[in-house]
This record gives sequence, C-alpha cells and structure tokens, in this order.
Amino acid sequence: MRIGLSAVFLLIVFARIPMWPQEANSPEAQIRSVMARALKASLEGDSDTIASLMADEYVQTDISGHVQDKSTWLKEYFNPIAELIRAGKFRWEV
Repeated sequence: MRIGLSAVFLLIVFARIPMWPQEANSPEAQIRSVMARALKASLEGDSDTIASLMADEYVQTDISGHVQDKSTWLKEYFNPIAELIRAGKFRWEV
C-alpha cells in the first residue's frame, strides 16, 4: 500500500512532539492535546475523529498538483487506509 507524503509528514510531526509539562490551559497545551488525539486517531484508523479535527476549509495540494478538499482527502486517502487499519491489514510504524 502506498503511503501519501502528507500522511508520512503528519506522522513524523506527531511522533516528534516533545511531551514536556506545560500550563494545563495554555494554547500550546491545547494544540499538543489536539495533535495527540490526531496521532492516536491516525494510528487507529478513526475516520470520525480525524474528520472532526480538520477544518471544513481544509485544502491540500500534493507534489503532483492534485488538489483535495477535506471530503475528497478523507474519501480518496484516509478512509481507505482507515478501513485497512481496522481490518488488521495495515498499520503505521512510528
């Protein structure tokens, strides 16, 4: 299964987030919390959580110039991978 460049980037970013203590309600702590939820959801193939964490205005252009909005990215990229993850046929390694 080919892994999209954006997913690899996101997993690298999420995996490298240092987890030192912050003030509980600081903006940084809130961002880290959301990013941790996104990483967990990505690893578990949780499409609903991923969709809920993405802005409705999300737009991605890959290195080939293919443009996807949120619903297209979920449909064409994340949901197929999520199905494989949930079926035990694919897993991310961090």
